[in-house]
Amino acid sequence: VLGKSSKMIPVMIMGKVISKKKYPWYEYIVAVVILFGVAVFILAENSDKANNSEQQTTMAGLFLLIGYLTFDSFTSQWQGHLFDDYDMSSYQMMVGVNSFSAFLTLLSLLQTGELLSSIDFVLANPLCAQHIAGFAVCGATGSMFIFYTIKNFGPLVFTMIMVTRQLVAIILSCIFYGHHIDAGGIGGAVIVFAAIGYRIYRKESDKRKKKQEQKQNELSQITQQSELKVEKQ
Repeated sequence: VLGKSSKMIPVMIMGKVISKKKYPWYEYIVAVVILFGVAVFILAENSDKANNSEQQTTMAGLFLLIGYLTFDSFTSQWQGHLFDDYDMSSYQMMVGVNSFSAFLTLLSLLQTGELLSSIDFVLANPLCAQHIAGFAVCGATGSMFIFYTIKNFGPLVFTMIMVTRQLVAIILSCIFYGHHIDAGGIGGAVIVFAAIGYRIYRKESDKRKKKQEQKQNELSQITQQSELKVEKQ
């Protein structure tokens, strides 16, 4: 979970590689602070579990984590690149992604010989078909929100939402199931939400500055045009 929470940094790096994006300096600080806050929260929440069970990190697991971060950050940035260059809609992106996913899944089922047995199992268990249909509806609805967010707000905002979602899910789990959250966990959550609040504040202040600059440019252009008219007269 801690490794997955560091996705913002690979997403920003991939954005510079794919789309040549330039992020303001505070975006990097916010990404590091959010990673630090999530790390403090998760380590505090899992401190008791770590004492009771032996945890081992293998090289294979490390390579899998690096591969996950690389491909996941590439996927969101490449989708943003397609949205910008081809003006695709969220539905077009969803159809394209799901079509390739269905095709690759079909190839896997044919290669392993599990296609017919899977169909027989679903036909023999109608309740399973209902669960699959419900899962498909939920997945499609979630995909619509994901692609809408990437198209309108960018891959970095989407990644920030996903990282925050993990933290909120853990907090809600602790509240509903009565799990204890110590001072370290509360401090980590405060750090994360403070970093997000700071980013929102900086974004709004930047928008205000841009609007003021646009107004000043428009006024200067109007002044120059009026001066030129006076000179011609």
